[in-house]
Formats: sequence, structure tokens, C-alpha cells
Amino acid sequence: MSNESIPVPVETELDALFGQYTAAGQARGLVYGLAGPEGLLHSAGFGVVNDAGLVPDENTAFPIASMSKSFVASAALLARDRGALSLEDPITKWLPEFSGAGTVEDPCQPPTVRMLFSMSGGLTEDNSWVDPFIDATEQDLLAQVSRGVRYSHLPGTAYEYSNLGYTLAGLAVARGGGPAH
Repeated sequence: MSNESIPVPVETELDALFGQYTAAGQARGLVYGLAGPEGLLHSAGFGVVNDAGLVPDENTAFPIASMSKSFVASAALLARDRGALSLEDPITKWLPEFSGAGTVEDPCQPPTVRMLFSMSGGLTEDNSWVDPFIDATEQDLLAQVSRGVRYSHLPGTAYEYSNLGYTLAGLAVARGGGPAH
């Protein structure tokens, strides 16, 4: 067995690695964290996140767009595995505010959580260029949804990209699969 050791702590090496991205102008600002079984062990922020020069830290929220879908899907599967939520639940079980408002076959059954995650919830496409809910608060989003969401297809019959659908499924996970449930 070797007696070799690393003369520099791994945190110092990682700080140098990540710090070079902002130093080279490849990122305006970033933060990373090193986690272990006990939680966050180390984090460091580099660059800035706004025009006031705020340096990011472990509490800084960055917009990560569709990358968030992977985290939401993982949370959904954990909730399912814990028995806190079923992917076959209609969205109205967790979001009674949800209301459909018109489709080819009206009325129809509301989409399931699985349908919303698989982009087959019947909701109209709303990619980032036409997403009317992109900056909406949860309260505003649910108020809008309670007035009725128009379907472009019967739920479960066709693929159509829907940020709204994924957001609603994520809210169902938060309500049904969160630690308090």
C-alpha cells in the first residue's frame, strides 16, 4: 500500500477548476457544491450573478430551464417508490384547481401525472418562446389553470411539449410526495 497523499485538499483543487470558467469569461457566474452523506460539505461561488456584482453562493437560484425536468422526474419517482403518489393519479387528485376547458371530446378525463410527465397530457405546446407561465408565481399559475386549460389533444393520445404540464406534475409531486405527506 502506498503512503502517498494529495498535498492539496480536494476542495482547493475543485475551487481552482471551477474558478477558471469565470476567470476565462466562459461563465458570468457559477456555484458548485460538494456533498456527502451528511449533506453539503463545501461550496464556492465565482463571478457574479447580477449587475450589482453579487457573488453566487449555495443559496443562489440559477435559471436552469429544462434541466429542472430531470430533478422533478427524480423526485416523482422517489415519491412513487415511497408510496406517496401514483403516476396514474389524475392531476386533479393533487391539484383540484386544474380544470379542462374544451377538447375534441368534451368533457374528458383529466390527464394523469404520468401523462403530464410524458408530454402526453393533451396540453397545447408552450416551449420557451411561447410559454405564458414562464415567470408566473405558483398562485398565479394555479389561478390561471383554475379558469380552464384548453386541450389540443385528448389526454394520453399524442405527444406535445408542455412546460405547463411538467410544472403541474411537479406541483403534484410537491403536494403529494413531499416529506410532510
